[in-house]
Amino acid sequence: MNVPIMNTEQTLKSKYFIPANELLAEGKIDEAIALAQAAIQEYSNNANAYRLQGIVHDRAGNLEEAISGYWKAIELDPAFSRAYAGLAMTYALAYQLGWEDEAALNRVVEQVPGFDQMVGAFFLVG
Repeated sequence: MNVPIMNTEQTLKSKYFIPANELLAEGKIDEAIALAQAAIQEYSNNANAYRLQGIVHDRAGNLEEAISGYWKAIELDPAFSRAYAGLAMTYALAYQLGWEDEAALNRVVEQVPGFDQMVGAFFLVG
């Protein structure tokens, strides 16, 4: 019997992303956060593990932790468009909620191509 060999991204998806999304859908935020932490412990040099941190903290309303996760993902992979998109959406949400860290917002505007369009789309949908 041949067992397929999974690469790191496939393993992250099946072991962490899918279960974390299921936990979030069930409202089990703390368990999803713990799963994201486990992903980071196992894959500390993987940008997607930190993106998962951003996702679960975003859903938990822990915007600073979400932003930290997205920035770490970008640090590990400066071309990681999904991390930039998550970061932009988190900053847009933070801004909409009245969080006014002007220096942080300016940093995103400078580093995220198309940030203003993403924010505009977010406000149209949200």
